[in-house]
Formats: sequence, structure tokens, C-alpha cells
Amino acid sequence: MKTYTQDDIHMIAENALNAAILSVQDELGQTDGGVAGIYFSAHREAVVLDILKSYIQSEINFGCDKKHDPECPAVDGFGCYCA
Repeated sequence: MKTYTQDDIHMIAENALNAAILSVQDELGQTDGGVAGIYFSAHREAVVLDILKSYIQSEINFGCDKKHDPECPAVDGFGCYCA
């Protein structure tokens, strides 16, 4: 399994948030991203990114079987990040 750094996980979360926002804008026919830029500034963006990062870490952990890899370390208290 690939090793993911905290930066990798943050980038994946940002990409997921951007994809979700674009999907909403496409469905509504919105061509200006101004509302999203304001709505997801500061605190809201941080909250959504934290939720997405937690989910991403869960997906990574799900694929990491500690029974077969007892050396797999915990990183930042979020479980296993296997190489």
C-alpha cells in the first residue's frame, strides 16, 4: 500500500471539496465561483477539510491490515499509514 503524508491527505481533501463545489455549480448552471469562494472561506473550509481528511484517513486505514503488518506505525493518532 502507498504511504500517504499529511500533505498528500490535505491535497486529496482539497481536490474532493473543489470537485463537490464544481458539481453543485454545474447542476445549478452557476459559472461564477464567487459565492463558493466567500462561503468556503476560513472556518467553513477548515471544518469541511477536517471531515474529508478524517474520512480519507479511514479509507487508508481500512486498507491497512495490522494483523499482517505489525510494524505499520500510527501517525498523528490517526492509525496506520502503510508503505
